[in-house]
Amino acid sequence: MRRRRRRGVSTRCVSALALALVLAWVFIITHLLSIPETPAPTPERPHTHAGRKNHTKRKHHHRRRKKRTPAPTAAPTNELKQAHCWPFNRQGRYVKDTQQKPVNKFRRFRVGPRKDLENFVAPLLKKLGLLQTKYMDWNVYVGLQFKPDYEKNYLVAPEGALITSIPGLKEVFGDKEAFARLWSSCAQQVASLPITDGEKQRICSFTRPAVNAVHKMTDQGPQLAVEGGAQAFFDIVDTPSAWIVKPQRRYLSLGMHLAVLRESDAASLDTLAAWLSREVPVEEKLPHYRTKQPGEFTLQQYVSRPARLDKRKFDLRVWVLITSLEPLTVFMLDVAFPKISVVDYTAWDFPANRSTVNEKCMHVQLMAAEVCVKKIEDARHMYPYAYPGVTRPDVHGKVGGRSFFENLRLDDNDLLGGEEAWREWQERLWPELEALIMRPLLLAKPALHKHEARIYGEFDGDLSRKYHRVALVSPDVIYDADAKTWTLEEINTNGLFQLGVDDGGSSFHVDEGYTEAWLQMSGVDEFPNSHKYGKVLEERLNAFCESEGCTEWDRSVLMRSAHATAHVNSGWYRVWPPYDCGSKCGPRPSLAEDAGLRALHERSASSLAKKHWTFLRKLDRTAGLLGGDGEYPDYVV
Repeated sequence: MRRRRRRGVSTRCVSALALALVLAWVFIITHLLSIPETPAPTPERPHTHAGRKNHTKRKHHHRRRKKRTPAPTAAPTNELKQAHCWPFNRQGRYVKDTQQKPVNKFRRFRVGPRKDLENFVAPLLKKLGLLQTKYMDWNVYVGLQFKPDYEKNYLVAPEGALITSIPGLKEVFGDKEAFARLWSSCAQQVASLPITDGEKQRICSFTRPAVNAVHKMTDQGPQLAVEGGAQAFFDIVDTPSAWIVKPQRRYLSLGMHLAVLRESDAASLDTLAAWLSREVPVEEKLPHYRTKQPGEFTLQQYVSRPARLDKRKFDLRVWVLITSLEPLTVFMLDVAFPKISVVDYTAWDFPANRSTVNEKCMHVQLMAAEVCVKKIEDARHMYPYAYPGVTRPDVHGKVGGRSFFENLRLDDNDLLGGEEAWREWQERLWPELEALIMRPLLLAKPALHKHEARIYGEFDGDLSRKYHRVALVSPDVIYDADAKTWTLEEINTNGLFQLGVDDGGSSFHVDEGYTEAWLQMSGVDEFPNSHKYGKVLEERLNAFCESEGCTEWDRSVLMRSAHATAHVNSGWYRVWPPYDCGSKCGPRPSLAEDAGLRALHERSASSLAKKHWTFLRKLDRTAGLLGGDGEYPDYVV
């Protein structure tokens, strides 16, 4: 019987297997070395290696990418500036420095649930070195003005945080009906002020007369009720006059219409009531929800003789930043955004001539309304001149703001034109606009105090001092050729620079660093330039407090206001307390000399507000914090 040979692995097979393993390892190592460098993960989304728990460090050097240095931007030209220099201009500095700030790992932010906040504001906050969070560990919250249903958010804000909402703004002047109430209460508010009757009238002329009319449901059906009474409305009307009927819960001019009040309509209370019943709808359709609600409308007297750009009616969107309520601290952007109609305004004799009352695109609707323009990009070709994105003659060279001054027509006379319009703008029109903006803010201040006391239990108490509140508001103004001055249409409290960044030419209003600037002025990144002047500020504050006496809270408020003033850029400047630049401001009037504004300020000014006024203006007179000896900061000269 033959013995079977034992099976085994031959030497040849072992050698082949070893060679295959060596080649496999060589291939793997070569492949790993050829993989390009993986970018570093972002702080807000930590990177994990799925399926590679035992990942080992590779011992090879990574090439560091060189930081790209932005190309220097040429200073924009301004041919009109040769004759007169805008006292708060930012010549050559509208393009903000794009260098990245050092990341502060301890500052976190959260934005509200709106697309422009997430897509536009959030990247800017990341650029300033903040980390985004979805939890309550935030130091900065940027969102909409809180409605009463969400006022609990004020109470749960983390201590020391910053929040872009001031209690009561919408309820005091941010809604259409609230804005009308502010005007109707003005006469009572100014009655006891130690100023002339002319000054009192000028304060209350910040807007045209307005009244709220609401249909209330009763057992007998809907009944029209006029806020303040029909007699109060009867006392303020004149004939003939035109009134804008505005739905209180709609925006973008939707649902508005013009109503002409003739002499026969205002002959008695009964005829006026009949006119109101005809012009104020009983119920308002809500197309998105296919429902109806009782009609709630605000009637505001219409400016029938407005200023024009050549032949087009326009109004201006102005931007205002409130960084403190007590003491009141207000900053303003030195340019406004024109909103121009796409149809020539031929109703100079309106409302005596009622033939154009139904021409919505001439009267009420502006370019953004779908009734007049299907696509906003198409509106650019509907103007006989380059669309002025801002009221500044040097924007984008020959295109843009220069056309605003070349085509400005304040009445039905000839155009002012170029240099003359620019001089009028600096010396009269813009200073009047500053005063116009401050009147409702100072009028609203006592009511805002009440709202804060309602939420926190007391005004300016320990609970309300836990964190900082700021607000960005955007008034809409129009020039009244009859009164020869500006008048406010409304004050928006939830706006941003609505068209965001420049998308290659289709945007009308370009954000030239404005949003990033007001975020920094609010202190979202804890005032990164403070190291340049911190020692000087400390010395001046100590000297001031030795003579005036300051609590720890006073010192913190004065310090923060000084920081905000020192961080102005991209066209922002402090408008209240008014900047004390003396002869540097030229012939333009100072708000500090406005008797009406000073009286409104002093009626509710606390001891801290008086110290605040004195300290900031003293800093101004000593060349501020960033200026040298005898020199003023860039935003003044």
